[in-house]
Amino acid sequence: MITLESLLIPIVKIVGDFCNLRCRYCFYHCSEQSNNSIMSLDLLEKFIGEFLAIAGEKPRFIWHGGEPLLAGIHFFEKIIEF
Repeated sequence: MITLESLLIPIVKIVGDFCNLRCRYCFYHCSEQSNNSIMSLDLLEKFIGEFLAIAGEKPRFIWHGGEPLLAGIHFFEKIIEF
């Protein structure tokens, strides 16, 4: 059975175009990729709170943008906390 909750999987861009991989196939390959901007924790908390209100008990996310792990382990610990 298809439900609204199963259709909602946000693609969340958390580190902008900052990436240390420089893959040739990447959209940002020809861009300056040294702008290290990470989503603020305030925005992250607001987004997760609002998404959980509509997504049900088992939300799914796609973490995207540059290399998401460059946000650091603390960022992903906050995701779990929120």
